Amino acid sequence: MTRRRLRRRVPWSMLAVMLAGALVASACARASSASPSAPSPSFGIVQNRPVPDVPLVDQAGRPTSLAAFHGKVVVLANFLSLCQDECPMVTGAFIAMQRDVQAAGLGDRVAFLEVSVDPGRDTPARLAAYSQQFGANWPLLTGAPADLNRLWSFFGIAHQQVPEDQPPKLDW
Repeated sequence: MTRRRLRRRVPWSMLAVMLAGALVASACARASSASPSAPSPSFGIVQNRPVPDVPLVDQAGRPTSLAAFHGKVVVLANFLSLCQDECPMVTGAFIAMQRDVQAAGLGDRVAFLEVSVDPGRDTPARLAAYSQQFGANWPLLTGAPADLNRLWSFFGIAHQQVPEDQPPKLDW
């Protein structure tokens, strides 16, 4: 290719790149200024039958049950305080969701609950320490093993206690 021909091509190719960039920028600006679409359907388990109203205990040692949250949208997660992977991430997601729910003015209509799958180790004192460590300001609940089994079985959540060979490395 001659030098003269290359000079003619370079400006056209640069113009094409600049035009493509302008089109992308314009599309991005339009997309970000468009009115928000309707929220997508929620994900999770929808039950068309009553959830078992098992007796529970919160991190302050107060007795409660799921009936205490009647009339609210309940966001429920299973957890155990010894979990160092997913559980703190779920708690972090709850913190973010709770902030968004509060900002939308819906805080009085939504209840966030984390219920233990390890009632033998997740005592109210342990739950209180976990709550303080991660900034969870919603009920962290535990209960009798048979009651929690009934609750989690209702949702199709299987769990099994694994014996510890040694004390856990992290104890709240």
